[in-house]
Amino acid sequence: MKKLILLLLTLGQTLIAQSQDSNSMAETDYQVAVEYYDNQNFSKALEWFKKAASLEHAQAQFNLGVMYENGDGVAKDYNQALEWYNKAADNGNNEAMFRIGAIYFMTQDYTNALEWYHNAANEGNANAQCALGIMYNFGYGVDQDYVTALKWFNKSAAKDNADALWFLGNLYENGNGVNKDHAKAVKWYKKAAKQGHKKAILLIANLQKKDTNPQKNVAQTTKPKQEVKQVVKREKAAIDMVDSDIPNVSRTSKNTFAIIIANEDYQEETKVDYAMNDGEVFTNYCYKTLGIPEKNVHFVANATLAKLIKELDWLQQVCKNYKGETSVIFYYAGHGLPDEVTGSANLLPTDGSSRLQRTCFSLAELYEILESLPAKKVTVLMDACFSGAKRNGGMLASARGLAIQAKASTPKGNLIVLSAAQGDETAYKFDEAKHGLFTYFLLKKLKDTKGNVTIGELSRYIQDNVVKYSIVENGKSQTPSIQISDNLREGWESLRLD
Repeated sequence: MKKLILLLLTLGQTLIAQSQDSNSMAETDYQVAVEYYDNQNFSKALEWFKKAASLEHAQAQFNLGVMYENGDGVAKDYNQALEWYNKAADNGNNEAMFRIGAIYFMTQDYTNALEWYHNAANEGNANAQCALGIMYNFGYGVDQDYVTALKWFNKSAAKDNADALWFLGNLYENGNGVNKDHAKAVKWYKKAAKQGHKKAILLIANLQKKDTNPQKNVAQTTKPKQEVKQVVKREKAAIDMVDSDIPNVSRTSKNTFAIIIANEDYQEETKVDYAMNDGEVFTNYCYKTLGIPEKNVHFVANATLAKLIKELDWLQQVCKNYKGETSVIFYYAGHGLPDEVTGSANLLPTDGSSRLQRTCFSLAELYEILESLPAKKVTVLMDACFSGAKRNGGMLASARGLAIQAKASTPKGNLIVLSAAQGDETAYKFDEAKHGLFTYFLLKKLKDTKGNVTIGELSRYIQDNVVKYSIVENGKSQTPSIQISDNLREGWESLRLD
């Protein structure tokens, strides 16, 4: 009996020692991986994170999920990301639980998103608590419930989550789930601003500009004003102003031609905020960053129906004479409109009326023209929505205040279409940057890469960032989409914009 007890004690000590050695080895491997990652040697970081992860190092498993989600040194792969996040979650990593929920939310699987957000929130994860607040606030996968949203925002705000602080201000400002209270709204907005929340920073700065009695409570207000000024300065630095310092490359894309339509000022409809700036700045990127000769780029401000038809005719003549050696970019920022009877999508020229379909230009007709071009590839960049919504969230007159699901057109020929939003969504603006949200991230990726980017990389970057930004800042989904013709389906991701 004594021998058996001694044997068990010895075995237990051995197992403890082995476990300690394993933990020590995992931590060592993890630190090596972090060093490689910080130096942007992603292939080595991946190798060492996997070594640590195989020893059940939860943070290493989580970091592998991040690498696959973001495409750091590997092809972006949400399935692989979920696999590693699940392993980390099994080992108690609540941030991994949150990321699982976020991926499900992004793909509009709200049932699974809710479950994983709850798992992470119950473990005290502030991001997940805020995410639950957002789901209840807007009714994603649940009945809209401001009181429950308030509960989760409060939990997250207690940990200084900037988005939760902002949403609390919004609830008090609008009286949703609480009595309307301007003073409390401002209090929460100020807290959000101190945490670097963009909208809160600008809102507080604007409130201070409108202060009609600057001498009132000087002793109390001087310090907060200084703090807000500092935060505003930091935030302006954080927002990459893509209009300046446009990269100037030496390469020339002499066989690439572009039509850029910027429809901002309509004769009978509300203006499209920043559409002119969208078109002008993208034109400069075509010249400087994509290396397209100026004579190859036609920038059209406030295109009428006749002007749009004329430009497409020019493009047809060019491609015909170049005998299949061209690449084409067609960019549009402006109103889109659904046909309420057929559900088909239309572009709205600046002399058109949302009440008269015959004054519109059919999207199907546009695609038919572009598909027929004898070109290597035709890339369409569409910063418009076709639900009848406007950039500011309102509706065009013919849409009767309802978002309409426009019928999607399947591209043919050598056509690639990257659109700002799904058929029933709004293509929002980005006030801080003075651009459409879609166009801002298009320009930012071109700036960051100096134009050395594939269409696959560009589309993933735009999709990921627009989805994340819109749900937090606008409280609404905006999901860019990409459609590929059968001719280009194999290998399209490696093609370049120019």
